[in-house]
Amino acid sequence: MMLNRGILGGRRILSRAAVEVMTALHTGDIPAGFAPGMGYGLTWSVVREPAGTLILFQRTNGGGDVADEINAFMALAASAIED
Repeated sequence: MMLNRGILGGRRILSRAAVEVMTALHTGDIPAGFAPGMGYGLTWSVVREPAGTLILFQRTNGGGDVADEINAFMALAASAIED
């Protein structure tokens, strides 16, 4: 529904304007989310910087920061990307 801008099964559930507000970045540069490069809209994670979203992982500890190893991997991978 969110990827389809508020429509699910051919029916509008949320207005397009509501989806835009919900998925807009509301945390700015404040470190937020479970990985560098992420932020929050209204109840949704939002990609702030794609370079900070280079790895898919399953969180099992339910805690705060991402493991140091994953942060190191992301930094190395981001530095290898040419602009």
